[in-house]
Amino acid sequence: MVSVLQGRGALYLTFLVLYLLGFGLEFAYARNVALGARYVMESDPTYEHTRDPLDKIQLTDGKYTARHFWTTKTTVGWQQTDPIRIEIDLGKDHQLSDVCVNTARGEKADVSFPDRVDIFVSLDRDKYTYLGNVMQQADHQDGLYQVKKFCAGGLSAVGRYVWLFVQPRGPYTFMDEIEVLDQRTSIAARTTFDLLRKSVEDYQRKLRERGHAANALRFAASRLRTTLANGAGKERENVDAYEKIHSIIGKLDRESALDDSDLGKIESDLLAAHMGTLRNRFGAPIVIWRGDPWATFTIVETPKQQEEIVGVVNVDLLKRGSVSDAVNLTNASGTRQKVRVTVQFETPRRQIPAVILREAMPIVTARARVRADPLLPLSSGEVVLKPGESKQIWITTLALDSEPGLFSGRLLFESMDGFAWTHSVPFEMRIWRGEMPRRQNVMVTNWAYLNWRPIEKVPEKAVNDLMEHHTNVFVIHPLQLPWPKPSGKGWTFDYTGFDSAVRQHQGAEKFLFFMLFNDTHFRALRNNHRFMSEEWKDMFTHWIKDWVGHIRELGLGYDQFAFYPFDEPRNEEDARVLFDTATVLKGIDPKIRVHTTLLDVPLVDLTRLARVVDVFQLRTKDLSGLRARTLKGLGKDLWSYTASGGGKDADPLAFYRNQAWQAYKAGASGIGFWAYADSGSAGSVWNDMDGRRPDYAVIYDFENGIISSKRWEAWREGVEDFELLVLAQARVTNKAEQDELSRHIDRVLSHPADYETLLSARRWLLNIASR
Repeated sequence: MVSVLQGRGALYLTFLVLYLLGFGLEFAYARNVALGARYVMESDPTYEHTRDPLDKIQLTDGKYTARHFWTTKTTVGWQQTDPIRIEIDLGKDHQLSDVCVNTARGEKADVSFPDRVDIFVSLDRDKYTYLGNVMQQADHQDGLYQVKKFCAGGLSAVGRYVWLFVQPRGPYTFMDEIEVLDQRTSIAARTTFDLLRKSVEDYQRKLRERGHAANALRFAASRLRTTLANGAGKERENVDAYEKIHSIIGKLDRESALDDSDLGKIESDLLAAHMGTLRNRFGAPIVIWRGDPWATFTIVETPKQQEEIVGVVNVDLLKRGSVSDAVNLTNASGTRQKVRVTVQFETPRRQIPAVILREAMPIVTARARVRADPLLPLSSGEVVLKPGESKQIWITTLALDSEPGLFSGRLLFESMDGFAWTHSVPFEMRIWRGEMPRRQNVMVTNWAYLNWRPIEKVPEKAVNDLMEHHTNVFVIHPLQLPWPKPSGKGWTFDYTGFDSAVRQHQGAEKFLFFMLFNDTHFRALRNNHRFMSEEWKDMFTHWIKDWVGHIRELGLGYDQFAFYPFDEPRNEEDARVLFDTATVLKGIDPKIRVHTTLLDVPLVDLTRLARVVDVFQLRTKDLSGLRARTLKGLGKDLWSYTASGGGKDADPLAFYRNQAWQAYKAGASGIGFWAYADSGSAGSVWNDMDGRRPDYAVIYDFENGIISSKRWEAWREGVEDFELLVLAQARVTNKAEQDELSRHIDRVLSHPADYETLLSARRWLLNIASR
């Protein structure tokens, strides 16, 4: 009996399998029709450690990378690239059901999942239809290393050509496989193709901008929802608002279905929901409150009850130093409000510090976050708030040459719309006896090329701003150097552009002459001379002798300039070019100083370089590594810098201000970052989406000049922290104090974005430094 049942069961199972294979899975089983398909990449892979000839087939070869994505040749990688366009030819028409991309992230390496992957499909590469965004509603935030496959899902279209627009979120993007799924059904009703190929790029750009705006609203709404969920009142109004905000986020998750007018309405709804939470918690029409001034701030940043401003705004400064703080305003009145903000001091008997009030304006970053970064001058001291809107008033205090002591005053807030309302906040500034030195201990550079956007038309304003923020080392751009020009049997040297650049930087502590020998054209002295040939050496020697003589005639001492032949040597060949150049320079004149930034050159090459290079500028993350210890052991001058990870997404404290603390602990005597004014080749600093990569600039073009940012102010205060550490160290009198100094440094470094930890350390240091 059992054997009969088993036989029948086996027969039934066999029939079922055959049925499903032949019929039932027709609707459920999808195959990858992109497997082995040809594709065209309009954006060539640019990441050197994964780039190889097989990049042309690896995205559709069906082989998934088992090892680390950005150290394995089986992946395809891009670095600082605009939208990556990949078009796959499926060979024939298919009924498409899904598109998937396999990608990776790793925040320690500054690698992100793509921000979006837009899908366009065509039958003939002439007309297209838009199918959607693979990343929509998917969790693709930054985080620890992870490999993940993202699929659009629910597609229904007929097509042969699948054109993907991959929008990077950060500086690096990696993929190793793209799948296009076909449900193997007979081709259904034809898809409507109404988008000409020449219009696709512009269409996708508008999608990207709209999606970015939706992401920013989602970011703000999610922060507000989290704050309310964590206890900012349990009243009925807050419960209702929480539900409304949840609904708003749901709408924003479907950003492909939204247009610009929808986003405007959603923003109004979000502000209204925020206002609904304020009425029951605060009696005043305008709530004045404080929080961490450097933290994220959105248009619906909301105060907690305990954050209402009470007491005094206190700032502590070194003489000739600066300090930033902020006061937040939230409109709970239900009507538009214009508020005038002024500072009033008690009648002084001596010079008082300067106080600058600005509005910290929220902007959208490349990673769809919101940061209040640009600092806008207040027009007539006034700020306008929509109902439910929050704004941040940025307070910059400059001690100037005011004598040490306590200065008292108040911040006065006055409504200019609708009703009589005023509020004042006591404001006290203490200038300590410790003072910023007239000549800095730390060398500071920001690669602030005056021939770059957005400062090329306002170089004088830029230099003044740089010096006010303690930049004392200026890199002269390669195109401003006096390159030799053949003339008969000799050479001529035109110093016009060079002299102009030097004059523009009057007051600079040092100059670095960037020769860009990374580029073979510049290495050949912008002529056709083979590098290190006898002819090359002859020309180079005449040039350098004449140039150094001219520099000395300009009044610059040997300690005020250095030649910077090669940027970021990273291998044996790069190290050889730098070593050979520096050797010739030293042979021409032993007093010439040579500077270089440094990546991962082998230690044996580093030891050779140390014989002819005077200043090594290492990445900040390498300050505690073997290369830094080797160079310090050889008695080399050590500076630090950061290149990747900056921009509007970078934390003002952790990325910009903290570098000075890291450099001080490591014994480095210089710091720098890329870059003061890098806004790319097109677009505006205000928009991270209008170029091939996000902007690194820390200043913004504004009217006929430039304005500062929180990041730039954080950098300035970091330089002053370095000098404060030097002052305090000089006044430490015993081992207990030395241990406490070290503990404060370690606390700041282990909590780089913690403002309260930083304030505590500064107060202790100011007390020691002011003995």
